[in-house]
This record gives sequence, structure tokens and C-alpha cells, in this order.
Amino acid sequence: MASELLDTVQSKLSKASKELKDLADIPKIKGMPMLLGNITSHDNEFQESIEDLEVMWEDVKNLIHYFFCSDCNKFISTKYYDSVEKKIRCRCGKLKYEWKI
Repeated sequence: MASELLDTVQSKLSKASKELKDLADIPKIKGMPMLLGNITSHDNEFQESIEDLEVMWEDVKNLIHYFFCSDCNKFISTKYYDSVEKKIRCRCGKLKYEWKI
């Protein structure tokens, strides 16, 4: 399920914002749970640890940083689309990216 969601996000970003697509690095995030899930579901000597999950969680938090404005506590949204600058932004406008409609 997470894989399909991330595929959809990646596809939308590819069409609408190269800038945000490059910053977000969705393939890196997408690969981590699949790698951990695949390795831990097979009989091998790898023992997952909380540190493995902490690394993944840091990457997820870094990803959210590109979509969520800590100043106005809002995610970027087409609701706040700036048609003059052609940018998608948060409510206060501090966080904004090029966006093709």
C-alpha cells in the first residue's frame, strides 16, 4: 500500500515540479521498507534493530520537511497555488515550489 502511494506521489511530482521531485527523493524512501521487509521475512542471519527503523524514520521526517511549513503549520497545497508565480505553497507562503497545473 505505501509503495502505491509513493508511486503516485512520484508520478505527480514528475509532471508538476521537477524541483520538488528532486528534493523529495521518493525512490530512496520507497526502497527502505521494501528492503527491510524483504530481508526480515526470509531465513537469514540479518537481525533488524531499532537503529534500522530510526534511520528510516529520519528519512521520512526529512521528506515531510519539504511538504510541511513549521511557520504556519500547514502542508503545501494546491489550495494555496500562486497563479502569478506559478508555485504551490503553504498558507503563509514561506514554503513554495514551482508547479505546473
